[in-house]
Amino acid sequence: MTKTKINFIITISLIAIIAMGMSVLKKADYSAITAVCDQKISQALQAKGIDPSIPVTEKKQLIRGFRKQALALEKTFNIPYSLSIDDLKKTLTNDIDFLPAKIKSIKKTKTSKENIITLELEYQQLKIYCLILKQKYIQGKIALILDDWGYSESVLNPAIALKTPITYAILPDLAHSLKIAKALNANGDELILHLPLEPHNAAVLPLEKNTILTSMDKQEIIDIALKDLNSLPNLKGVNNHMGSKATEDANVMGIIFDIIKEKNLYFLDSYTSRQSTLSTVAKQKNIIFFKRDIFLDNTNDQENIKRQMLNAKDIALKTGTAIAIGHAKTLTLETLKEMIPLFEDLGIKFVYLSELNSQQEYE
Repeated sequence: MTKTKINFIITISLIAIIAMGMSVLKKADYSAITAVCDQKISQALQAKGIDPSIPVTEKKQLIRGFRKQALALEKTFNIPYSLSIDDLKKTLTNDIDFLPAKIKSIKKTKTSKENIITLELEYQQLKIYCLILKQKYIQGKIALILDDWGYSESVLNPAIALKTPITYAILPDLAHSLKIAKALNANGDELILHLPLEPHNAAVLPLEKNTILTSMDKQEIIDIALKDLNSLPNLKGVNNHMGSKATEDANVMGIIFDIIKEKNLYFLDSYTSRQSTLSTVAKQKNIIFFKRDIFLDNTNDQENIKRQMLNAKDIALKTGTAIAIGHAKTLTLETLKEMIPLFEDLGIKFVYLSELNSQQEYE
């Protein structure tokens, strides 16, 4: 065998040995396992009402071990107050569909500002996934009340889609009143009667049919109030629609409050008159009573609605609670959709009105 042939054979052999070595030393890539885990955890979060597409932070890092590697993910989400953080921990521990990776650790910790759940997954001794859920401590509560339901169903689904505790004030005996009430009851929301009462400028305003007037006798007031209260299911309370004149009349409101007390309902003063007698009458009748702090949307202007929401936030942070009234309007709901998550990040919890302590000081 010639020297040339020998060198050729040696060269080919060396190439084969190097190729074999490279094949043996090639790293296994488990990034696909990370992606599957991310998908299944995202499904579990979405089932709990958390949007998995908008983490607060998301980090990606290529990690390596001996002959293996993976693209590791770390995602952080803020958790709304409507969710139980302990329930989420249980879900992540027990209820996620089969994961290709195993849970390395899951722990709940507390800081001075928030509760935190940290879930770590590993595969082939590589930590491929870390999920961090944060829920801030409650700094204040806001009860949102939306008035004037019953004219139309057009904004009902956007309101329900907020997935936020809202107290809905429904006008009686309108075309859509009962259907809206049934839909909101089925969704677990809180309903109150939006009771039409006489305003000062009644002659120039379009009044609802059967608006209670100060000129009515006692039986007329009782008949209308009972008819309205019995027209809607599962009411928790009542607030006034208009009513700047009626709420100044202690006699008229005393008649109404007797019925409300008998039915074990609360009353929310929408506070359309600074001369309202409702606080005094509520004290006399010993009923659960609330008073509005902020009107959100007296002008159909988004910047103004935002300013009013910020005012409600400031009141809640200062005093612990705030009551804000808006209306069944598209712009109002769009603004709430934008601002509710921002407020929750600041420690504001949105609650039903019945969850607040009544204003027993009757100011």
